[in-house]
Amino acid sequence: MMERTHHGSTEPTPSGTRLSAAERRRRLIDAGVAIAREEGGASVTLARVAARTGVTKPIAYRHFGTLPDLLAALHEAILDRYGQVVREALDAAGSRPRERLAAIARAYITHGLGEGAAYDAVTAARIVAGGPAEPDFVVPERLEQVFVDAFDLDGDRAAPLIVMFIGAGDGLVESVNAGVLSTELAIASLVDLFGRMLAEPGAPSPVSSSERER
Repeated sequence: MMERTHHGSTEPTPSGTRLSAAERRRRLIDAGVAIAREEGGASVTLARVAARTGVTKPIAYRHFGTLPDLLAALHEAILDRYGQVVREALDAAGSRPRERLAAIARAYITHGLGEGAAYDAVTAARIVAGGPAEPDFVVPERLEQVFVDAFDLDGDRAAPLIVMFIGAGDGLVESVNAGVLSTELAIASLVDLFGRMLAEPGAPSPVSSSERER
């Protein structure tokens, strides 16, 4: 049966269950991220994503059109998930500043250990495929509001801090992957570093000296 992908349409699955076009697209993206994580960006193709999802290649093309379009969607999805897991961790954290900083650090490090490889693989594949590599500053823009909300910072203060947080966090993820640091030590190091940074004179202090000593 021919698939229709206009708004509100449904699509057949091999078992006969009908999925919305949005749900089918989500499954294709999930498959692409999984392939990038497991095999590298060069292995991501519309045919591979279609096969992994159990649909035909033309169906994948109807959703994405070209390989660069698919890779751009994967890139967007990975960034969205970073923001989502950090916000969910923050929502579940206590009200004390150190607890909130620790929640953000743990979410970023642990998610980076799972999705960092996929992000790097997709970014490299986009360059090879001729699509524009997404500039690094899109990540700070997405996560900046998390710091603003968590620590009552203004945007001018939050922007450079989140850039430094991501740089330090990514470096710590690489160290964990290399076996240099444990996950817990990486998280604790990120908390300690940014607790001190945010507590500098003239800036709102999310971590007091007494909290750092605990």
